[in-house]
Formats: sequence, structure tokens, C-alpha cells
Amino acid sequence: MSNNSSPATKVLYVLLIIASCTKSTPESAGVTPSGSDAVTLKVGSYNLWTSDSRKKYLTQYPEVSRQRYWKPSSGAMLAMVKDMDCDVFAFQEICDSIYGKKGNASSLKNLLERDSKGYVWAIWSNVDGARVSASEGKLSYSPGICYKSAVLTLLEGGVFWLGGNPDAPEFVRTADFYPEYGDPKRACVWARFRHNASGKIFYLLSAHLDTQSFGGVYYPVVNKENCKNLMTHADKVIVPTGIPSIIAGDMNASPSNDGYKLYLNKNSGRLHKWFDVCNYASASGLLGPGATESQVTINSYKETMGSSRIDHVFVDGFTPLSYDIIRDRYPTADGSLHWPSDHFPVVVTLALD
Repeated sequence: MSNNSSPATKVLYVLLIIASCTKSTPESAGVTPSGSDAVTLKVGSYNLWTSDSRKKYLTQYPEVSRQRYWKPSSGAMLAMVKDMDCDVFAFQEICDSIYGKKGNASSLKNLLERDSKGYVWAIWSNVDGARVSASEGKLSYSPGICYKSAVLTLLEGGVFWLGGNPDAPEFVRTADFYPEYGDPKRACVWARFRHNASGKIFYLLSAHLDTQSFGGVYYPVVNKENCKNLMTHADKVIVPTGIPSIIAGDMNASPSNDGYKLYLNKNSGRLHKWFDVCNYASASGLLGPGATESQVTINSYKETMGSSRIDHVFVDGFTPLSYDIIRDRYPTADGSLHWPSDHFPVVVTLALD
């Protein structure tokens, strides 16, 4: 402004400066910008309930509907996954029937890949560490990742195990950890993605942790050891500092369990600041209708509601925009309505910071 401006003009100019400095912005109000250039990602975490587990439990109870076996329920699972329409899924309990190595007609992988949404699977074997294809690789209760190739590009990925040696399915004995009480093949599959539209990079980890001995006796020490090993390896080895990341899966630990507490940034020296999206959404009014009604993520083989939230999504470098738990029933082969799995899927929408 020139020195020749009138006093009234100078006053008006000062008032405009003050207004621009004090004007509330989305960032100052704690609201994530949602403009057309915001990078958002819809992420699902879902335990698919492996066909072997279905057979093991359902055959013991003749009164339970046979429609919960994998083959008659595969159409219901497909419908649910399509309706969720996530950009990327962290799946757990993938077996040969679900992946397509056996029973191709009811393979979720084959059903999804024939669909127009263009899903691609990324799985590394929790048995031998090899990349799994439709004809090669060993699957046993495996975690994996499924994504839309139009949205994301897979840059690299792999698997590590949770028994203390990240490079092999074995347990490492410690003073208070007894390996005979757990499953050494519990693992975490990870992937590094590029978001196609923005070019931004992030990591997704899909994990399934132990909670029982081979004899079926609850043994929380195993789960806590799994949790510690997962977070240590993810923090120190898998995810580089400063790169956004998501850790999702069936953790078999509720928020009251000692293992769950290891996911939060309570440990000194941790490089990343992962936090629970459910907790954030609860405090921020971002819960969807299912999560508002109940935060339970499991049901029984008899289709009765459980009592725990054991499926979790933790993030670092993302701002949560929504969190929900989906409990819709879908028609199975005979047209009856059932929950497709003994877990409920968790669906979150995230903004990449």
C-alpha cells in the first residue's frame, strides 16, 4: 500500500489483515481437509474363517446351519466384500479353498477377480515364505492382502513370523515364554503400495495372532509374545521412518489384554506412532452405525454375538475419517441369511497426511 493512501483505506487494510490471521481453518479446528486433492483410502480388515475351522466346529453341532460351510457361504462372502467396496483388504485365515487352489467354483479369489472391481491378491506363505499363486505355495491359516489394481500398485511385499524368529515359523524360547503352547506358523504379510492417483507410498500389514495352545487352553502369554514381536519387527525393520503405515488384522486381543497394549506407542524408543482407529473415531464422533451399536467384532459358530473387539486397525501417518463394523447378513446357497464369517469386518476410511 502506498504512503498516499487515505486513512480510511489504511484502516480497512489493517482490518482485512487481522481477519485473515484469525480466520478459522479446517486444520486449526481439528478437521481434516476433504477437498478434491485429498488422498483418501478405504481399508477393510476381515477374518474369512478358513474352511477347515468351519468344518471342525460345525460338524460337532448338527443343529447349526450347514450353510455356514465355506462352499454354500462363498456367495454371501462375495456379496459382502463387494458391498464394502474397499480399496484394499487385510484378510486372515486364507486357505486353499478360499484362495482357489481347491474348489475353484467357490474360491473368493476367483469370484473377485472375475468381478469388474479388479481385485488382485498378494499372499506370501506362512508355511515356507514363498509368494503364493493359484497353483504354487502352501497356505495354512494364512493372512494376506487384496487390493484394487486401479487404485494401488504393489511395489514389494513379504511375510515374517511372530514366534520370535521373524525369518522362520518357529518359537524362540524366553524365560517366560513356552513355545509348546502356540502355533509357530502365526505370521504377518506386509506390502508396500503406491497410490496410483497421487504417487504417495504407504505400507499395509495384515496379521493373525495366536491365543490358544494346541490343546485349546487359553494362554495369553503366547498372544502377548506375538504382539511384541509383530510391533518390534514392523517398527524396526519393515516400515521406514516417515512412511505412512497401517497394521490390521485379527489380533486375538481385546483392549483389556496385555498384548493389545503393546500396539500403542507406550514403549520408549519406538520409531512410529501407531494408534487405534476405533479409539480415535470414538473420541471424534466418527463411528459408523455398526460400531455405534456395538464394538464387538466376533460371533460364534452358532451365530450368537461375542463380547470382544479383537480385530483392530492401527495407523501412523493417516488421519481417520470413519470407522465401522459391518454386521449385515447375506443370502447363502439356499437363500437363507447368515453372517459370512465368525468375525465381522472392520472398515475404515483414512486420509493420507
